[in-house]
This record gives sequence, structure tokens and C-alpha cells, in this order.
Amino acid sequence: MMVSWLMWMGCASSPPEPVEPAEPPAVPELPPAVSGTVHTGGDEPLAGVLVTAVPKASTVRRSTFTDASGAFRLQGLDDGAYEVVARHRGWPEGTAAITVTEGQGPSVALTLDTAGEPAVPLPSPADLAGVGITEFLLPSSTSWPADLVAGPDGRAWMTSPSRGEVWALDPATGNVEAFGANGAGVGSLAFDAAGALWVAEASKRQLVELDVTSRDTTSFEVGTDAVRGIAFDDAGGVWFADDGGDAPTVGHLVPADGTVTRHSLPPAPGATSQRLGDLVYNGRSRLILSQPDAHAVTRVGLPDASSKVYLLPSGTATPGRLGIGPDGSIWIPEAASGKLTQFDPLSGSFMSTSLGEKTGPSAAAVHGETGRVWVSATADQSAFLVNPRSGAVRRIPLPGAFGPLLAVEQTTGAAWIASVEGEEPARVVRITLSE
Repeated sequence: MMVSWLMWMGCASSPPEPVEPAEPPAVPELPPAVSGTVHTGGDEPLAGVLVTAVPKASTVRRSTFTDASGAFRLQGLDDGAYEVVARHRGWPEGTAAITVTEGQGPSVALTLDTAGEPAVPLPSPADLAGVGITEFLLPSSTSWPADLVAGPDGRAWMTSPSRGEVWALDPATGNVEAFGANGAGVGSLAFDAAGALWVAEASKRQLVELDVTSRDTTSFEVGTDAVRGIAFDDAGGVWFADDGGDAPTVGHLVPADGTVTRHSLPPAPGATSQRLGDLVYNGRSRLILSQPDAHAVTRVGLPDASSKVYLLPSGTATPGRLGIGPDGSIWIPEAASGKLTQFDPLSGSFMSTSLGEKTGPSAAAVHGETGRVWVSATADQSAFLVNPRSGAVRRIPLPGAFGPLLAVEQTTGAAWIASVEGEEPARVVRITLSE
């Protein structure tokens, strides 16, 4: 679908220089392991239906969507037994048991009972062109990640508080490498410019620097068990949001000597809760924090930590996980209003678009090379891909409730989203585009 961006609210800065998109990576040609169609009980083809191959003996599930004629192709399936499931929220599933042998399976005809009203409209086939979805089940069906990032090595990295471990998932194989932490309660994590992974450990009130090659760790006492985000400035300093006190606070760690300095921030006006949500660095000497209960973001200037609070224009917004644009702007998902808002830290201006009142956008992440914004919409059980230049918005249904943890691979543009706590089995989904 196409949407029009609202005018800047306030005095906007000059628009950024356009960023030329990189050539998309080559997509290997794979033979269709399974093909088929999805129809209504009246034999009408159904477009935009999610079709998933659920293996009997694997932790990897692959999905695709039916085209305008109701046809689908599932590629890259290993040999073995599968259940092929066609689904759309609000309708009973259509299923078929198949076996893939020597890379090939039978043609499948599936039927959906569409007598009732669907929970959401079927998506446009144009939105789904070239979309591939792969689900990866995690080592424990009830170990939901506390944080998720896309690593420079192409793997998805996440923390498992219940296991006290950091996991690295290889999308090529589905294999998970576990890194033992110094204590339980691992939470926020982020890669620095040198490729080291920093992890917050609540039980020991530490930030831990992990060399992912040697597995060596260095621990730093930070005096809080409530780190809500980790970011790095241009000088190599480590900043973290500290949600452990009565007032919003950011901490600054100097890794060279372990010095930690805390900076109290002004409270958001009129808010009974100053709870912190996320922390990012925009690459232009500014930290941005989200405050979900106060419906606000706080801009922190570096190096002196001078700060200013900005209430979101929507009023009741509930900002979630923040995305950083290539121009230094901040993309804010608003779970309560259903909007995606762009914030210019330089001018303090906002512009917004609605993704749907009941979609519940919970996280945003930006592919820096193209400027496209991925958004996970937990309530809608979907992801959105927004092109700020053209105003185009693509809605992609997901196989369950995913978010608010979202990360984007900067080399490929693929998006990773973790399932919400309580959605079993615990898993992450990777969304790819072949364009």
C-alpha cells in the first residue's frame, strides 16, 4: 500500500542527501521442493496466504505466500517428513502431510474454510513479492530472548536470561552456539565498532565485553542491575540507560580505566512513571532514550550529557525499540497509537504515518544503505517495511506473535524478529527479500 507522510511538526532541518541503494546480493536459484495451491471451499484461489513447511525432525521452518493465482513454491527443504500448513488469522488452517525425497516433494492442494470473517484482511500480493520467511526454533521452547542484534559475522545474537547464556544463530544451518555468561540475568547486548559484543549481566551488576572469536571476557562493574540499552560514542565510550532509580539516568563507562559516570536526566513532565525503554546513539553526538510510560523521548548531547525531553505528538504513544536512520534521525514505533514516527534530534521535529490503529508497532530498525525501515507490529502479528523516499509501506504477515525485539542485517537488509514471551515454542524469524 502507499501512504503519505505527514508534514513536519515544528521546524524541520534540511532533508538528507539521497543514499543510493547498493546492488542486491545474488540469490541462488533453488529448485522448488514443494509446490501447490490454496483455494477456498468454493474453489476460488486465495492470494496472500502464508504457507509453512513444518518439519518433523528439524528446528528450521520455511514459509512463503501464495501469489495472485493462489499458487506457492517452498524451496530449500531438506529431505524428510513435513506438515504443510496454510493459514490466515481468523480462518481454520489447511494442512497436508508430505515427504521430501532427494530435494523434491509432491504438489499440494490446500483448502481454507473462509466462511467466517478473517481477523485481518489478506495482504496485497505486491507487498509479498520476493519475501521469504524462515523460523528458527531456539534451544529451549520457553527461553525467550531478552535482546537481539544482527552480528557483523552474519549471525543473529541474543541473550537467554533463563539459561544465563548468549546465543549466536547461524541462518545458513540453524545451528546455535552458546556462550556461557558470568551469571544469570543477561539482558541488553550490542556490538561495538571493533566487533566486540557487550552484554549486561543483571545478577552481577556488570557490563561484560566478549571477544566472540577467543571467547575471552572482560567485566566492568556498573552498579546497576537495570541496564535497558547499550550504545557507543565516537570516542569508544560505552553508554547505558540505568532504569534502577527513581529518576531517569544514563551511565558512561570508559573501558580503558573502568571509570563509570552517571548523569541524571530531567523527568518527563506530567508522567507518573519515568521508566526507560531503549537507548541509541545517532552518530552525531546525541543519545536518544525512549520512555514508554511518559510517551516521550529524551535527547542527550555528548560529551556533557545536556538533555531535553520531547513529548510525542500522538499523546498516548508508548514508544518502543528505536531505529537509527542514515541521516541520524530516529524512527519511533508507537505501540499505543499504531504510528511510526520520525524524530529529528537536531530540530526536535516529528513526522508520523499510521500503520493501523490496532497494529501495535513495538520495534523499528533501519537498513542504513537503503534507508528502509523495518517495523515489528506485535498486535498485528506482522512486519512492515517502510520506504521513506517513496512513502511505500509493505505489510508482511508473520507465523505468530513476534516483537518487540527486531534487528536488521546491514549487509543483506534481512530482518530478524524474536517471538514474544509466552509464544511457544520460543523462536526467531528471519525475513528476506529477493528483489
